[in-house]
Amino acid sequence: MTGLLNGLFVLLMLAAVSCGGTQPDDAVETASPVAPLTLVPTLANFAPPEQTELPADGTWILELLDGRPIIEGSFVMVEIDEYQVGGFDGCNWYGGRFEDGTLVADESGVFSFPPSGSTQRLCEEPLGVMEQASAFLSVFGVVETYRVAGQKLEVIDGVGDVRLVFVKQMPLAGRASDLEGTAWRIVKEDVHAKGDVNAATMAFLDDRLVIGDTACRPYLATYISSEAEVRFPSQSMLERSVWQSCSDEERRLEGEFGDFLSSANEYAAQEERGSSWLRMRSTTGKMMTFEQLPPIVEDVADAEWILLALTELRQLELGMWHHRTDNAVEGVELTLSFHGDGISGSTGCNSYGAEARVEDGVFTLNTETFFYTEIGCDDTDGVMEQEKRYLDILPDVTRYGVYGDHLILQTNDDVFLLFRAE
Repeated sequence: MTGLLNGLFVLLMLAAVSCGGTQPDDAVETASPVAPLTLVPTLANFAPPEQTELPADGTWILELLDGRPIIEGSFVMVEIDEYQVGGFDGCNWYGGRFEDGTLVADESGVFSFPPSGSTQRLCEEPLGVMEQASAFLSVFGVVETYRVAGQKLEVIDGVGDVRLVFVKQMPLAGRASDLEGTAWRIVKEDVHAKGDVNAATMAFLDDRLVIGDTACRPYLATYISSEAEVRFPSQSMLERSVWQSCSDEERRLEGEFGDFLSSANEYAAQEERGSSWLRMRSTTGKMMTFEQLPPIVEDVADAEWILLALTELRQLELGMWHHRTDNAVEGVELTLSFHGDGISGSTGCNSYGAEARVEDGVFTLNTETFFYTEIGCDDTDGVMEQEKRYLDILPDVTRYGVYGDHLILQTNDDVFLLFRAE
């Protein structure tokens, strides 16, 4: 939980999560500070309730605001960790911390809300969610005490009125599992798809990279998982021009899926009636269920492969990974085919080939047999530069994997060639 709160404060400093569908070149919305809220002094004749439990373990979901249920379809939550508090108000992320060591919730039952910041989005749905968010943060700023009773957290103002009632969010049913090497497809019922659209997929290539398809186009993302927690710090859309040919419904679903990945934080795997399921929950309360992705291409030799992107992984501080990804040149098909004991293909300009062996995830290319033609081509679109990089990388490939209709070639230096089946 501490990691989530710390990540929230980074989010508040950098940008807001987008509201609605993701566009190809969305403007980044920056976070703005919320005006500090003045706390009402505790009344001398009001004694804080005796406490036996602190509300610093887990996520608390708002159930009642001033005695009224929250708006249907909205989600409001808070997490508390000693000197800091953060959460989601139904539209925006909020959070703050005390720099002087003041506890948000102490053992005597006193509650103190620190000066806070918030992302600044406008949300139209559900109706009234912005007004509810404003009322929630205003109330949070004047409450003074709290009490925990089982799975309930009540936050109380200076005259003893219960202003906020939260219920503890229970962990997902299931177990933490090794995600590496697994591939999944979203259960369409979870996204309320309209019409005949593709289901989003995700394949965990190793312990850092995910590739898959939204309802509209391919994507690449980095991920971090530990026990039952998972995060996706970065995403890149591949084949950007495909956006123009996607339907409005496919674009909507891509936006929802991208938003979900940006805020995903919990997962669990389950076996039910002989089938495997992966469930994920976001910090905004969204749940998605995935079923195992069946192999669309059984063997690498069963398809011609078209290059999607070249990507390199680089480690940042705190165990984070960054991927530098160059999409394949638009309008130029760089191909790869497997046949017998060799490979061949076209760079979009020149032909190439070599003897190669692929077996049990191991790729071995015989460099002594590696050849390519040397035709000069117009490089106005970067075709020759892409060809050079590709042909330089290919002899260094040591591993491969097929996930759904994607082929991944990987070097020992964390360079990846990403393909889709033609």
